[in-house]
Amino acid sequence: MAIKHHWGEYHPHLITLYTSLAYSYLKKGGDQIFAAQKLYEAALKAASASLGDNHIKTAAVKMDYGRLCLKKGSKQEALTYFVNAHSIYNDFLGKSALDTGHAAFQIAKLYEEQREFKLALEYASSACEIYQQYYAEAHEMRIFALWHKVCVLYTLRSEGVKVDSTVLYQVLLKRDQLIEEE
Repeated sequence: MAIKHHWGEYHPHLITLYTSLAYSYLKKGGDQIFAAQKLYEAALKAASASLGDNHIKTAAVKMDYGRLCLKKGSKQEALTYFVNAHSIYNDFLGKSALDTGHAAFQIAKLYEEQREFKLALEYASSACEIYQQYYAEAHEMRIFALWHKVCVLYTLRSEGVKVDSTVLYQVLLKRDQLIEEE
């Protein structure tokens, strides 16, 4: 590849190239997942080598690779990548950054599936707080995060389920009102 020859095997521009190509392969579907996986692995290798394991760009590649793992059905591997990315985002961007919230939401969903409800609640609560800061009241990401939090609270038989169920209901009413106005 000419780019590797001029820039070197681990140049940061290769990270963007690899992840963009991998994303396009995933969009095609079918048997392209293997090609996408190889590209994401190359992006991870380049990011770690050129930027370090704890760089924000490396965290973004880890999130992408985690989503690929979900598509492959490798939920435990996906969880590992999401937790690692969450830690990096939390350390560098802060606990209220949107990227931190996206990682927290992915983690919450996986912990809920694993029946690790206290951990799921921790991450779902974090995602809800973050999404409330960034998204409009009736945005689908707020609704999804609230829904997962309510489900976990209900499973834990927590008193907080009443409060968060009411908030979710109000958000859904607001969404329905906005849809009717269109």
